[in-house]
Amino acid sequence: GGTSRDFIGPSAAEIGGNIGNYEIKYVNGLLHIAQAALTITPKDQTYTYNSELQGEDEASYTDAADIEEKVTVTGLQGEDALTGITLDGQQRNAGTYTGEIEAYFAEINGGADTDNYKIVYLSGTLTIEKAALTITALEQDYTYNSELQGEDNAVYTDAADIEKKVEAEGLQGEDALTSITLNGQKRDAGTYRDFIEPSAAEIGEDTDNYEIEYAAGTLTIDKSSETFEITSAEKNWTYDAETHDCHEYTVKYGDDFEETVTLGEGEESVSVTLPTG
Repeated sequence: GGTSRDFIGPSAAEIGGNIGNYEIKYVNGLLHIAQAALTITPKDQTYTYNSELQGEDEASYTDAADIEEKVTVTGLQGEDALTGITLDGQQRNAGTYTGEIEAYFAEINGGADTDNYKIVYLSGTLTIEKAALTITALEQDYTYNSELQGEDNAVYTDAADIEKKVEAEGLQGEDALTSITLNGQKRDAGTYRDFIEPSAAEIGEDTDNYEIEYAAGTLTIDKSSETFEITSAEKNWTYDAETHDCHEYTVKYGDDFEETVTLGEGEESVSVTLPTG
């Protein structure tokens, strides 16, 4: 666009049959070509959280396919083409950032026709979606001890403890699980599938950058391996035509517990407290 002085030149005037009656002077006129309106809008961009900055870092694009992928152009004339554009706008954390991606430094036909356009730059939206994270409670195995065993809403914050208790799949970069809560207890021997439930995970200051899914783990309580033995006491009598009863028994549990019990007159049972409770 622009204005050229003395550019439009008149000539060869005709005044019917009276041309000879005039001394004609020709004066050139002005030619003004206004700039065409051109609007460049960055296309919305969507990423998934990866613990790093994402978006456009003053990136310059000159390839036609890249430019078409990155921006929408309205107002180009004829065969003119956008041959260069710069984009800027970055974020790290999950979220929707309206107007974050900005465009500038457009070039038309390698710069030759840039001045023929009045360029309006709009902005685009940058979206960073949460990363998927799955936290699975690891299987726990105990031996019966007459008490509740497992996890009683236990909170773990030590890295070594967390590694022993759960498996985290999907952490990005240097992100680490900094806290996890586990719950699920049983007393009796058995296998309890999907019983230990994880919850309330924390990933430092980046917890909100994750879409967290929890998977429960198995709790197994094995039967006690200690031997439980009841033996009737050995008694010797000399025959006297009478009936003799032995009401004395030895109770053994494992290698460290032994107790002798006696059934009283008329008793059918007696209680013994074992080390397991």
